[in-house]
Amino acid sequence: MIKKETLYTYILPLGLMSVIIFLHFGAVIHNNISLDDSYYYEQVGNVQTFLDIPDVLKKNFSYVDYRPVATLTFAIEKVFSEGAVFNPHISHGINLFIYLLNSWILYLFLLQIPISIRGKHLPLIATLLFVTLPLHTSMVANIKSRDGLLSLLFGMTYLYLFLKVLTSQQFKLQQMLWLILAILFLLLGIYSKLDAFNFLMATPLLFMFFFGTGKKINFKWIARVAIVVLISYRVFTFLFDIWTQNKIQAIEYTQNEVQSDPILFSENPIVSYSDFSYHLAYGVQTIFEYLKMVFRPHHHYYYYGYDMIPVLPITDPIIWIKFLILLLIGISAIVLLKKNRIYSFGVLFFFICLAYCSNLVTPVSGIVADRYAYTASLGACIALSTLLTMIWDSYLSKILFKSPALSPSTQEIDKKEWIYLLSFIVLLTSIYLPFNRKRSHDWRSLYSIFEADLPEIGTRSYEANRIALRNYIEDGMASNDPAIQKELFTKGFEASKRAIEVYNKGMEAYDGVIYSLYGLERFEDALSFSRLTIAKFDTTEIGWRILTEYYYSNRMLDSAVIGYKALVDMNPGEENLLLFYVTTLQENHQLGTALKYIDSIQQIDTSQYIPYRAKFHVYLAEKDSLKAVENLEIAMSKGWRDNQMLDIAGQYWWTKDQKKWEELKKYLQ
Repeated sequence: MIKKETLYTYILPLGLMSVIIFLHFGAVIHNNISLDDSYYYEQVGNVQTFLDIPDVLKKNFSYVDYRPVATLTFAIEKVFSEGAVFNPHISHGINLFIYLLNSWILYLFLLQIPISIRGKHLPLIATLLFVTLPLHTSMVANIKSRDGLLSLLFGMTYLYLFLKVLTSQQFKLQQMLWLILAILFLLLGIYSKLDAFNFLMATPLLFMFFFGTGKKINFKWIARVAIVVLISYRVFTFLFDIWTQNKIQAIEYTQNEVQSDPILFSENPIVSYSDFSYHLAYGVQTIFEYLKMVFRPHHHYYYYGYDMIPVLPITDPIIWIKFLILLLIGISAIVLLKKNRIYSFGVLFFFICLAYCSNLVTPVSGIVADRYAYTASLGACIALSTLLTMIWDSYLSKILFKSPALSPSTQEIDKKEWIYLLSFIVLLTSIYLPFNRKRSHDWRSLYSIFEADLPEIGTRSYEANRIALRNYIEDGMASNDPAIQKELFTKGFEASKRAIEVYNKGMEAYDGVIYSLYGLERFEDALSFSRLTIAKFDTTEIGWRILTEYYYSNRMLDSAVIGYKALVDMNPGEENLLLFYVTTLQENHQLGTALKYIDSIQQIDTSQYIPYRAKFHVYLAEKDSLKAVENLEIAMSKGWRDNQMLDIAGQYWWTKDQKKWEELKKYLQ
């Protein structure tokens, strides 16, 4: 027989959360791979068995990050797929389940807060408000965002266990065990994604709320809070140093050639402003934008960037209006600290979690993003839910359902009241239902998210259009279907033109136009735009390739020489370009220049076979067989292998030196 308290406190609420989450986000299970999902798939691509997993965990996620716990889940998933290609439906199902666990741990955490502080219905209202936010759709629907889901899951588990330590009446040994377990979960969160550090920074708030409950804020209380703040800071620096060392080792193990990952102007324009006042103003704009994003059901995009949020001077009236609104919210948290500490906790937690992505400490890629606000939205939901709980307890239960308002401190479980509350919550969470289902559908594939967002983004974001054009063009080039090619290149062309309209200093957008025009077989337009692009960006590889091939095919050798030289300078290690350059020089009656250039390459690195191979082709064209085969032999001795070319040397030495031919056979594959 299930106890009444267990039924209404645990079973029904947790079951209700599961149903509502499935109604709002269950459609993601039918989705395929979308934007950035391949990051983790590629990272564990070589995993076949459990024995392969340790090697994968040594690799970095990116130059700036290291997320082995998230990587581990994908590696295990790969093993259970028996080394086959990932099933995205299973991946989406795992994300959905982790999101469900997020809701459960949040609810259990809020249940531990004393009723006199939180209000009787706060745990259920806050949790259901949190899990139905449209802001979170990208977290559930984007397979790659599993790192953020895991980070919150383990971070909230840490807070839950730490709260048990603070409120436990058990003997000290058990409290110590809870604390050790809490720290272990915090580590799991940090190694899932660094967002989990937000929960460590919330530790002083928890201490402040629960050790100060029912007491005056005096010197002794302030001293205790200060000690916890200091300890939390020390733990933060200790864990961050360990994580940083692991990241450096992962980068070295992966032999990542990238030495830095700077934020570009097109990703976040604030990087171009040295005046700190602009950074302050942009921080205000960023935090205010997140405040709107949390509860706003629309205008959530897969990427923001330049110029979604314009940079304004700190003297602009808009900045001051936004600042005053944020300031009033912050002041309300301080004023209500004694009377409504859970509200204060929610507000302060919201601002703490936004500190790292506010563009104050450091510029972040994209200016803002849904995933950056995932943890912060938890605090916003807790704060808002305290207000809704007060309204429910004081007015709605009596006005809507003719039920007398119940005291927030009562612990009696009442079936009728629970039904009334359930009706109110279902109504509340249904507001976001159509938005969440639509947004889940928007993420069903890579192209669907582009087609859903780009009409609204238009010419407001360079990076959003750049990301789209790159994918359209790459897939268009990979396709063998003329109809699909035409569709993709057309979309790539449109996205490229929009990107240029937003920001005309982005070379990739210009290259996108050239690729698209060439793919659409508009060759004259592609040539014309290549000239325009080269005039603007002399390092455009695609522009030089298109134009140089045109010059060479039309025997405009002087121009072709210039083009191949530019390409060789941009790609010094590409053999074919070097060969095209020297042979074009030769055809243009510049043999001496060709040989001189080859000699300069040879002097830089005598161990490479490429210069000798180039000389072989040059002398072969000059019909100097002896020099040709001599350079061929040197190239072969340094690692070049080409049996067809070796046969030329064989024919030469066959009639001149049989012993030499026998020696050359060792290079045959």
